Amino acid sequence: HNSQKTLTVCKFSNDGKFVAFGAKDCSIYIHSTDKDFPLVAKARGHSAPILTFDFGCADDSPDSTSFLRSNSINGEALYWSTRAKKQTPLSQRHTRWESQSCVYGWYLEGAHDLYEENSTCITS
Repeated sequence: HNSQKTLTVCKFSNDGKFVAFGAKDCSIYIHSTDKDFPLVAKARGHSAPILTFDFGCADDSPDSTSFLRSNSINGEALYWSTRAKKQTPLSQRHTRWESQSCVYGWYLEGAHDLYEENSTCITS
């Protein structure tokens, strides 16, 4: 990994092509699993350390990982391509997610009471 801060989460994609690390520097480091694990992209945009993320692929391309969704510890939900290009939640409506570890996102709209103390969900 390339972060100078503590890592908070690590996952391999189901197709085995990527391994990614979330870190306390608010970034996700996406590496290829090719020889020497080269850095493919650095996803930056969160304002707090990474809590979790899920890999995903388009419904019409189930064998190729091409997306990430991520949550930070302050309740942000962001969407990315595996090349770290920021995506919109709407553009991800046809994505099949490999896991369900993200606790914030559009699919949970209405599940969190934003007016209740200690309840936050920020999507972008």
